Amino acid sequence: MWVENLAEEGIILPFFKEFKNKCRLPAEIENSNYVVCYADSEDEVAINYRIISSANGGDRSYTVEWMKNVYQGIFVKEFF
Repeated sequence: MWVENLAEEGIILPFFKEFKNKCRLPAEIENSNYVVCYADSEDEVAINYRIISSANGGDRSYTVEWMKNVYQGIFVKEFF
């Protein structure tokens, strides 16, 4: 299936989840959440986020990460 082929190439787009009942999806797609940003493909896009839970002791610091330009200016950050 083309979704599996793209995932193997590192091209994972959130809308792939819409195919859940139509084909077998890699577990990484089914079990992940995504943030998407559309920008010029020449741009660099960073995401600032924090995850607050009792497991991390209530740490409220932000994490800054560069988002991956997955395809022609579609930047994606995957959360497991």
